[in-house]
Amino acid sequence: MNRHTILCVDDEPSILSSLKRDLRGEDYEVITAADGEDALEIMRKHGVSLVISDQKMPKMTGVELLKKVRELSPDTVRVLLTGHLEIETAVAAINKGEVYRYMFKPWEKEELLMTVKQSLEKLDLVRLIREQRDRLAEINRDLSREKAMVLTIINAMREGLIVADRDGKITFANRVIEKLVMKSEDEIFGKGIDDLFERSPGDRDAHPK
Repeated sequence: MNRHTILCVDDEPSILSSLKRDLRGEDYEVITAADGEDALEIMRKHGVSLVISDQKMPKMTGVELLKKVRELSPDTVRVLLTGHLEIETAVAAINKGEVYRYMFKPWEKEELLMTVKQSLEKLDLVRLIREQRDRLAEINRDLSREKAMVLTIINAMREGLIVADRDGKITFANRVIEKLVMKSEDEIFGKGIDDLFERSPGDRDAHPK
């Protein structure tokens, strides 16, 4: 799995220094931006797993930035740094899906590391689910192509072919069988083989033994 990149955004150099210091020693690449425009420019050039942004910044608030981050890179996890007086803004941002989680300033190092860990685990899970889903879709496409090829070959046969389950119920019959019994696939499916070829009373009367 590739190393995660974390983008920290704040107009105060001391906050950025504190974030980098607390994340030092972890297996992350940490980059910083002084405002929202710089952050978005970095996002356009680099793959970023997690953005941690302060709420109170000039020109663009943290919520405004993280909303743009979601539009630019929906998978990127977004965390808001906020003051206690801005709690309603943070909760509203979570409810709208613009923010995954918020942290109060000043934060505890353990809280920061746990939030980052859980955020990136969420991202890894989302990517894993998508990868497995895409792989399953590709397998299904391959199976569909193979099934179509097999059916084409079987239906081109001159001999009749019937497949039945353990109970003797028909699960497949090729075109030769359909023409022979003059029934459609839907009329054949689920029938017993004996029932399929059983003559009607009129047939028996017309061809007495």
